[in-house]
Amino acid sequence: MPGNALAPHASLEELRLDSLALEELRFLAEERFDIDLTDAPMTPRNTVSDLVRLIHQRVSPE
Repeated sequence: MPGNALAPHASLEELRLDSLALEELRFLAEERFDIDLTDAPMTPRNTVSDLVRLIHQRVSPE
């Protein structure tokens, strides 16, 4: 795996995202994808794939 690739199973904590970084990430995702994540549970224990799944659910709800 290239050094700049993100492993889907990596926790956000492993990526060194603290609570402030998570809020920045939330804001950026909301802006980029025009979605609302204010009620979304985002913690350092979430994984990259959790975040991708959450964004995908909000972008294209079933």
